[in-house]
Amino acid sequence: GALDRLRVVNTLAGAARQAGLEDGEIFKTIDSGLEGGRRDPCYAPPGGWTQHAADEIARTVLAPGAHVDDNGEYHEIGSFKFAQTALRLLGPEAIYRKAGVAGTLQGDPGRLELVPMDGNDGRLLIDQRLRVGVWSPPKKDGEDASLKFRPCTKDWGSLLVSHASAAPGVRDIDAVVSYPVFLPGWKLAPEGYADRVFYDPPEAIRHLSPIQDIDQIRGTLTNLVVDFPFASPSDRANFFGLMLTPIIRPALEGNTPFHLVLSSLERTGKTKLVEQVFGHTLLGDVLPSTPLAEQEEERQKAIVSLLLAGDTLIALDNLSGSIDSPSLASLLTSRVFAGRMLGQSRILKLANTITLVGTANNPTLTGELAKRTIPIQLQPESANPEDRTNFTHPDLLGYLKSVRRTVLSCLVGMVLNWIEAGRRPGRRLGGFEPWSEAVGGILAYHGWSDWRAKDGDWKTNTDPHAEDLERFIGMWHAFNYGKALTAAEALKLADSEYLFGEKLTAPSYRGRVTAMGMSILRRHLNTPVAGFIIRKAGSSARSEYCLEAVRD
Repeated sequence: GALDRLRVVNTLAGAARQAGLEDGEIFKTIDSGLEGGRRDPCYAPPGGWTQHAADEIARTVLAPGAHVDDNGEYHEIGSFKFAQTALRLLGPEAIYRKAGVAGTLQGDPGRLELVPMDGNDGRLLIDQRLRVGVWSPPKKDGEDASLKFRPCTKDWGSLLVSHASAAPGVRDIDAVVSYPVFLPGWKLAPEGYADRVFYDPPEAIRHLSPIQDIDQIRGTLTNLVVDFPFASPSDRANFFGLMLTPIIRPALEGNTPFHLVLSSLERTGKTKLVEQVFGHTLLGDVLPSTPLAEQEEERQKAIVSLLLAGDTLIALDNLSGSIDSPSLASLLTSRVFAGRMLGQSRILKLANTITLVGTANNPTLTGELAKRTIPIQLQPESANPEDRTNFTHPDLLGYLKSVRRTVLSCLVGMVLNWIEAGRRPGRRLGGFEPWSEAVGGILAYHGWSDWRAKDGDWKTNTDPHAEDLERFIGMWHAFNYGKALTAAEALKLADSEYLFGEKLTAPSYRGRVTAMGMSILRRHLNTPVAGFIIRKAGSSARSEYCLEAVRD
């Protein structure tokens, strides 16, 4: 009798609608709860409840242990019941979960990230939003037991975190984004949580109105990058494809390739293009670069940390030398990335939501990585590009801030135009079919049909050993056809034409033989090259290799 029924119904229904529930489900649940309360009512104490007291009772969770309430009823609260009740009272927006790791969204609007929880975090969350209650026995005869409130302990907080890591009803999340994205089914994401994505727009880009006029779209994007010396229209189109990629990533079933901004000289604008134009457009701030650790284990842990936080963009700046990393290759080809959590031995399996972009000067890539890379070439106009002064937008960050909302509206409008036109697919890229069909189709619809027009040249030029390998296979076939070779014999054949360069520069002859066997022969075992496949020869005690003709 302490609460007005109409007020109860209206308040609960309003909260449920905000959570996205349908009216049929809402009122069925409310009626069921009210009927349960009618059958087993909680009577107001003498003198009635104030609204504050009622609210305190409503958000109270009994501490683990045995309790006797003021009605003399005995209650046993186990660890599971405590954690279950606390999680229910906290509500679905309090805790999220990624790969079985419970966490909370922390940060200012537009800058939220998922932070994993421990026992202390659970304790703070309970003390912030709930009250932990303990029924104390009466001190004198004739008095009733009283409900006392206690600070939550770390152990009780750990119970909440452990339960949230596996309990049904906790929202699983793959990504936290501060820019508009399309969800599965090509639906534009609403603000807040939907389809395992949390869209957290800052005030500056809330309630975007898509721009779908093609002339305005082309003019806006062209003006955005007018100060950057792209080597060709294809390179510029490739950059526009990069900008579209994070926006459509949640809608895709599949992975996205590595985008690499490269040049022959330093200070041609590579970092500005990635960190400022790409980063600021999407994040509203400069995209920080992530160093590429020397050890693969450290690279793996860094990727896991970024995925666990819900990050969606990684920028690798100033890559040098030969770029070859199993962790990066796995990130580009796996829908689920498995790795160790920093500081723990636990292996996490995380949904891969990353768009990976890097910058480099005249890099070389392994054949596998080159095939998974979209090049964006900048061509310096002089030997000292840093001396250039004829910029259309000399205050680049100020300009980007002023046009961010417009640019995002254009990118969203491009996707909507393509959807409304029937989603005609673009040119396919093996291993990235859904991505390439979408990005290529969107760009072609808006007049950028030269996207990826230089793929063939790129794959040939970026892997200096690809041509060497074909020459080596040709010599092997011409001079040793039908004969199996050891690594030492293969090294002699390669040295006769000075093939494979730094791949075979070990300080000793034995080291060079080992490099030939591991880095060339075994590395390309069972791989079709120049019409042949390298195979292990028989079961000889010494390692030998032979050529097998590729069958048509």
